[in-house]
Amino acid sequence: MPASSAIWTSDGGGMSRAERKKQEKAAQAALRRAGLPVGHDFPLLFAHTGNLRRILAQRPNAARAQEAARHHLDALNRSLRQQAGAFALECSKGCSYCCHNMVTASAPEIFLLARHFRKTDPSRRQDVLEKLKAADLAGRDLDPRQRYLAHIACGLLDENGLCGAYESRPNVCRTMVSASVAACRASFAGEPAQIPVPKPYGALRTAYSYTLLAALQAEGLDDRLYELNQALCIALETGDAEQRWLSGEDIFAGIRHERVDAGEQPQIALFLSVLAAGAENSPLPANPWIAG
Repeated sequence: MPASSAIWTSDGGGMSRAERKKQEKAAQAALRRAGLPVGHDFPLLFAHTGNLRRILAQRPNAARAQEAARHHLDALNRSLRQQAGAFALECSKGCSYCCHNMVTASAPEIFLLARHFRKTDPSRRQDVLEKLKAADLAGRDLDPRQRYLAHIACGLLDENGLCGAYESRPNVCRTMVSASVAACRASFAGEPAQIPVPKPYGALRTAYSYTLLAALQAEGLDDRLYELNQALCIALETGDAEQRWLSGEDIFAGIRHERVDAGEQPQIALFLSVLAAGAENSPLPANPWIAG
């Protein structure tokens, strides 16, 4: 998203309080109806980031991280429904080539997955743990490409190629689609192949990732994206994992992760700062996307 040259013009602070409230009300209504759009709609980006911040700021609520993730992914589902039928996707039930990629997820998304399995039968939960640990050990020392070519399945994938936590799966899994199963099959076999992913899905993946990261940063919470198999094992096996994470304990220490580095990715870091400021109606840092 930051690579775009699109400019959104702000009111430069000249909007009255009543006008601002009207704009915010319209943005919230649009989010409830259809989620974030594909394009640069900054009022909606600010509104969604603000919603996440408000949930994450509910200090007495020990489940506020997973609740933020649920709100976040429900909005993403609404966005994805707007794309339904617009592209000839060839993804189908049981097609799981992409489920052999290394997946990273935010801590709130991991806690949402943990809640999903805590509500299941203890024997099934133990089976899932064993599969997660096996997938983690098989791929821990491999880079993402090596892991994919080694055909190491996500620990949540069952014997029928179905996700064991489909309703709670993270952003990246929801937006990983393809317009050619033949290309996916060829890539999985190690052949050179370009998998055609319609641009709106990548744009939505980025928009939702950045709004959540901005909200986490603004609330002083861990904004790393963790390798899913190992992180979910820790979330399931660590007592009071979410509460300890919310209190600042680094329960995922040592797990492979990704993080926005302000030194190496200054444009993305600036974009996150703009989202956080806009969510609070604070003055925006100088940036190339919003003209004052």
